[in-house]
Amino acid sequence: MSIPPKTTFGRVSLPNTNLHYMKVCSGPPLVIVPATISVIRQWESLAQFMGQRYTTYFFELPGHGDSSPYPEKFESYLVPQTVANFMDAMGHETFNLMGFSFGGLLAMRTLEVLQDRIDNVILLAPCVSTRALLYSSRRQWWIRHFFITLKSPKMQKYLLQILDSCLFDQLLYSLFSRVGNFDKQILQTRDALRISQSTLDVLAYTVQEILSVDYCYSDKPFSQR
Repeated sequence: MSIPPKTTFGRVSLPNTNLHYMKVCSGPPLVIVPATISVIRQWESLAQFMGQRYTTYFFELPGHGDSSPYPEKFESYLVPQTVANFMDAMGHETFNLMGFSFGGLLAMRTLEVLQDRIDNVILLAPCVSTRALLYSSRRQWWIRHFFITLKSPKMQKYLLQILDSCLFDQLLYSLFSRVGNFDKQILQTRDALRISQSTLDVLAYTVQEILSVDYCYSDKPFSQR
């Protein structure tokens, strides 16, 4: 049985965020753009798997985990410049790009801006269109309006008080599991209720974009494989 490549963790100061990242070394550079609110430790095995072939980098989105928030509200158009600054700091002019789930959309946004620096693109179950969602239109309406409401700092404060109390954990896990069609056990193992206000901002924005985006081209606009 082969031993997984060694993982190292670090922080790097970029122009608009202090980025928390991990690195697995074994070849040409690859940046994995994270899904909605991915925690580094939960994706170490994926980084190690890709690290068998690439020098793999994975980071926590600004405003989530140990990455500091942007000075302004999180929006997907800010991510490409963060990737560019990150690769500059790591000493790579060109690199490969990977995105999964909502990170697939962020990877495409990055490709639009940085295509001259990107060699190849890997998309793993990318969320790039509302047409891929299996929720009913009614359920999507409720989810969308819940997260619109969640953008209010006052609502965020109330919700965080409820989450921090731990009194309603099982009820909330059941509710989120039912509404979002998530596996309750996965939510529990990822401690999904222990989040910060900046993470709520990131989550509210990304869910709204997931429920409204339709990223498609009739012709192939990029030369990357």
